[in-house]
Amino acid sequence: MQNPIVDVSLINAREVLDRSLQQLVIFQFWSARSALCQQLSPVLEKIVRQYPQQLCLAKVNCDQEQDLAMQFGVQSLPTVMLIKDGRPVDGFAGAETEQQILTRLAAYLPKPEDELIAKAQQYLAQQQLAEAYPLLAEALTLAPERVEVKLWLADTAIGLGQLTQAEKLLAEVRLADQDA
Repeated sequence: MQNPIVDVSLINAREVLDRSLQQLVIFQFWSARSALCQQLSPVLEKIVRQYPQQLCLAKVNCDQEQDLAMQFGVQSLPTVMLIKDGRPVDGFAGAETEQQILTRLAAYLPKPEDELIAKAQQYLAQQQLAEAYPLLAEALTLAPERVEVKLWLADTAIGLGQLTQAEKLLAEVRLADQDA
């Protein structure tokens, strides 16, 4: 597994940008002379360590990498850019709290139920309905608004012969959502 926190220079910038094809890369442009940068760094590092599969923190020391900062159009420090698929998708200048950053990242991080759904789909692909059912049920508990999970759970219940449970689930699905 690649290190989720990397120092970026002109030499490895392309390689780090390429990582954005697999995961969200958080470019942090900083300076040791900035108190705001010193406050922001540990917050970003903590967040990235919580999501090492999904996030990469790419730290650009602007005292040493002024050309790179210019190429990114950095005008003030700290500056944070979120890069996905080689393109900036969000960012901010100045410091933000951990909660503000997590809120900003929420759109790019998997939701708790996504891992359960992925495992359940693997079981469903192998016709292992009994293994998929509890995972889908837990996912539905975490995200009751996700109609597709309710439909997968109902379909799995039918496959397991739990027709009453399937009817209950389907009764909760609006007619407009039944083609989801």
